[in-house]
Amino acid sequence: MKRLLLACACLLAVSCGSSSPAAPAPARIAQYGGAWNGTYTITGCTQTGGVALANICGSLGNAPPYGFLLTQSGSNVSGSFSLGSIQFTGVGGTVGSDGSLAVQGTTITGGVTIVVRWSLTMPSTVMGGTVSQTWTSDTLSGSATVVGSISTALHGAGLIRTQATPRTASEVAAAAAQ
Repeated sequence: MKRLLLACACLLAVSCGSSSPAAPAPARIAQYGGAWNGTYTITGCTQTGGVALANICGSLGNAPPYGFLLTQSGSNVSGSFSLGSIQFTGVGGTVGSDGSLAVQGTTITGGVTIVVRWSLTMPSTVMGGTVSQTWTSDTLSGSATVVGSISTALHGAGLIRTQATPRTASEVAAAAAQ
């Protein structure tokens, strides 16, 4: 009888040990690291005051280039991006649990301040998302707001074009539209 009870206890111990639930797999973190480039389509634009003289909204419907050069450690992302030949350095963010990444950059070129906010997504291995830009000038009244969405995204070699630094609001707008 003691042997039977001991055998039953051993079977229970073995079966209980093997039926314990497995630990959940860690959540996949979207990977934004590396060189990305492509185009974004300008889907909306408003401009007021003297900034309207630069006709930033003349690019409505165009698909200018962008580029990202990002490093990633876990969910932390840092690096730089460009709109045309205009560079935005020292940017970064944290990948959300839904795979999203918000990145903001500011540059001041030729008296024009451009604040850019990217809302990036990674539904698969291809980056998508939207961009919002706010343009102001230290010499002109008003502002311009440009919004768009990523049209193409390539991950890999070949990245950001550079050229001479624009000096006027019109030159800055033309550089971003390249």
